[in-house]
Amino acid sequence: MTHANKRIKQLLVCSTCALTLGTISSAANANMCMKKTYGHHGYMKPMHAYNMYHHPVPRQSYGYPAYQYEQQYSYSQVPEKYTQQKPQQQKTMRAAEKQLPPARGPDIIETAAAAGDFDMLIKAVVEADLYDTLRSDGPFTVFAPTDAAFDKLPAGTLDGLLADKEKLAAVLSYHVVPGRVTAADILQQRELKTVQGQTVSIDSLSVVSADIETSNGIVHVIDSVLIPAM
Repeated sequence: MTHANKRIKQLLVCSTCALTLGTISSAANANMCMKKTYGHHGYMKPMHAYNMYHHPVPRQSYGYPAYQYEQQYSYSQVPEKYTQQKPQQQKTMRAAEKQLPPARGPDIIETAAAAGDFDMLIKAVVEADLYDTLRSDGPFTVFAPTDAAFDKLPAGTLDGLLADKEKLAAVLSYHVVPGRVTAADILQQRELKTVQGQTVSIDSLSVVSADIETSNGIVHVIDSVLIPAM
């Protein structure tokens, strides 16, 4: 065997031995690391930054620090410039609010219909073409006769009123006063000018229930039908 061949053979043997020793060493290290947990005195300590600098943070079971919030978030920490509206935005919102129709409760007709004791009155209002009027903005004060009050009329009177629209409108208008007139106002004024044109006296009113508020006026329930001078 030549000198060159001997040299090549020696290099191959040395390389093979080095690889074998490296493999055995790696396996041994792995076996020893599995036998003891990180963090104990022994074969290997985890070279984590928190170990290196002795950071005082609690550790989870797998050796990494548990994350902690420094402080609880609060909306009070939000800068004021983000919570306040700009003047132009406020102006736009105010303009939009003005365009929205105001919230409206039940009107005089809706209140009477919900009560259930004014079917004849509502029928008469429809026949006299006053339905839309009593549903308008008003305000009106209505002395509303109940169904029992209409039953007290002499025989044939109601049929005659329903047959004469102009006369029916005059009788119904005699039950309506412009504006909001409370029971206290009636006691002070004693007499009220009606939409029909004549005045109604407090002595002719037999009020059963007073000061029923509606979106377009006040209703006073009476137990008799008022008939104006014709």
